Amino acid sequence: MDISAFSSDNFDVKTWINESLKNVKDQENKSVYVGNMVKKLQLYVQQVNSGLEDMSEQVVASLPRIMRDANVLSQEAEMLRQKMASVKQEIIDVEKNTRASMASLERIDKIKSELLSAKQSLHEADNWTLMTTDIEEIFEQGDIVVVASKIVSMQQCLSVLMHAPDFEDKRLQLETLKNRLEAIASPQLVQAFTSKHLEDAHKFVRIFSSMERLPQLLSYYDKCQKGVYCQEVKRLIENGEDLSGETVLKQIYEFLLAECQTQMKWCTQLLPDSIGLETLLTNLYKDVLESLNSDIGNIISTALREQVEPIPVLLEMQKLVFKFDVDLHAMMYSGKQSRDDGDSEVVLPPSQLRLLIHAPLSPHLSNYGHLQYSSMLSQLHKQEDVTRDDVMDQVDGLAHSTDVVFKIMTEAVDTCFELSRGCVVTQLIETCNKFLLDYLQRFSSISKQISSKHNDADVDPWHLFPLCLAFLQAQGDLLHRMFVWSNLIADRVNENRPRVGVFGALYLSKEETRAFHSFLLMLEQGDEHQLLPSIAVKVEKMCKSIHQITYEVIFNPISSYINKAQSSWTQNPQRSNLPDYSFTPQEYVTQIGEYLLTLPQHLEPFLLSENPSLTKALQCADPEYKQDGGGPANILLAMLARGTCQALCDRILATPKLSAVACKQLITDVDYLNNVLEELGVDLTETLQQILTLLRLDPADYHQQSIGCSHKLVASIREMRSLV
Repeated sequence: MDISAFSSDNFDVKTWINESLKNVKDQENKSVYVGNMVKKLQLYVQQVNSGLEDMSEQVVASLPRIMRDANVLSQEAEMLRQKMASVKQEIIDVEKNTRASMASLERIDKIKSELLSAKQSLHEADNWTLMTTDIEEIFEQGDIVVVASKIVSMQQCLSVLMHAPDFEDKRLQLETLKNRLEAIASPQLVQAFTSKHLEDAHKFVRIFSSMERLPQLLSYYDKCQKGVYCQEVKRLIENGEDLSGETVLKQIYEFLLAECQTQMKWCTQLLPDSIGLETLLTNLYKDVLESLNSDIGNIISTALREQVEPIPVLLEMQKLVFKFDVDLHAMMYSGKQSRDDGDSEVVLPPSQLRLLIHAPLSPHLSNYGHLQYSSMLSQLHKQEDVTRDDVMDQVDGLAHSTDVVFKIMTEAVDTCFELSRGCVVTQLIETCNKFLLDYLQRFSSISKQISSKHNDADVDPWHLFPLCLAFLQAQGDLLHRMFVWSNLIADRVNENRPRVGVFGALYLSKEETRAFHSFLLMLEQGDEHQLLPSIAVKVEKMCKSIHQITYEVIFNPISSYINKAQSSWTQNPQRSNLPDYSFTPQEYVTQIGEYLLTLPQHLEPFLLSENPSLTKALQCADPEYKQDGGGPANILLAMLARGTCQALCDRILATPKLSAVACKQLITDVDYLNNVLEELGVDLTETLQQILTLLRLDPADYHQQSIGCSHKLVASIREMRSLV
């Protein structure tokens, strides 16, 4: 039986019994098995009891011996304590008795050390004198290694003479000797660095390191490599006179990258680990680029001047610059060239080296607006339609030309963000404002032609109506596209926010940066619709002008009918006794009514169908179109109805006298007009309603029943009716 489970801290009797009986199936077998287990456990208990009794007897028997051993150990510990106290007292006594002797020994040792130092100083001073005398002969021999060894010895000697009175003179003398050696060694040093002769270069590294002049050695290295680089780049430029600017720039950058890789391998073998390779190469390329940037800038400028559309060339140049930037940093900091995966742009923090790499592009990014404007004009001229003489044809052509204009402007947005991730977007907006101002000359020309036709008596005014609506639609389309374009700018800026700051640091001046941040603040405030404010103002002004012409064209027949109204109100006195029902509407008002009732049929093809562009233009022309008036056609009819009422009011109030017959005739005419307007779903104006009320009043009740009407109208109608 396994009783090891009994020693467990988590022993559970029930669990142990259940586990033991788990494999016994029959009830009889379980009874037998349990009986056997009980017997076995009793035997185990007896064995344990027996073992405990034996162990107890052994412990009791060994207790006297343990007590004796404990007493012995206690006595020995007390003796050790007494001895330790005695030794401590002896040490204290020795210190008291030998304190003076120890002080004397320390003083003697110090004197000995000072004597040895003085002896060493005298020896080194003697050596300094001898080495100063010998070194001139060594210089004459021209052996650089021997001279360097002697200078190192003098340097070690000088470290001992640090407290000598003439230490500073000796230090200056040593620096002079180092300068002389450096001047002698510089031609060979330059030759070693220029030819990349590793053994000779190693020799000079050891010499300059031993002389504590490693920074001067690195300066020679920098100047030598800079000269080699500049010479090779100038050769590439001279040999590339017949090549494109992109090709020459690519060759220059490929040469600089190849040299960087070579320099990394060579410097790793040459220089000690204490020299930071990244810092060394960074300083070298900063010096090289400072010297070459004027030449690189000339290459870019020349390439741009040779192109009618310079923007694509500038984009290619920028891609080359960015690829060089990324590859150079990848090579310096990870030792390998970046993959050419078609997107060489990464967001690296602006550093002095990056600023120098991108410096040749900065002037052209500052001049981006002018370059983009020239490119946009060139594209527009390529896609212009044939000049059209008829005004309607010109208006029809605006739809196509507006498509072209905003296609060019959208492509300009893509170019701007590809070139600068949006940091020159303020220049783009100014450029597009200027571009649209030029394009608006076409709209202004058409607007003037429409105004001229409107003022021409030989032109049928009604024929101008479809022309005006078509022109309004073109203007509304222009406004809508301006809104879409402005939203596009805002969305692209927000998309590129993580990168635009880096590009701004690389390309923008302080003033340009401030302007860009002001633009960002405007976007945060939700004012992207203000990107083209001057254009919007001009278009809205034209919308109002054309809408006024449209209104006048439609209203012109009504105006001519009303001008004939006054003569029809002068009636024969014999008719004064006729009943009111004998009066019928006069011809002028029936003509107005017929015309108003036929207007919906004329307006239906233009205003009843869904036309967002025309609706946009109408809303700019008059805020009333923004209200819920049942559509542009109903709003225009309401305007015409109000205009008719106002014109009739003006005509009535301009009448000097109204007889009773004329008064009845006028009432009949106004009632007819009221019925016509009700048919159109429009009411008479308040002024005309008051005039009609005042015309109906009996002379005897005029004073009392005119209360509530305009005092001016009451007086005018009273005078016309010759009432007391």
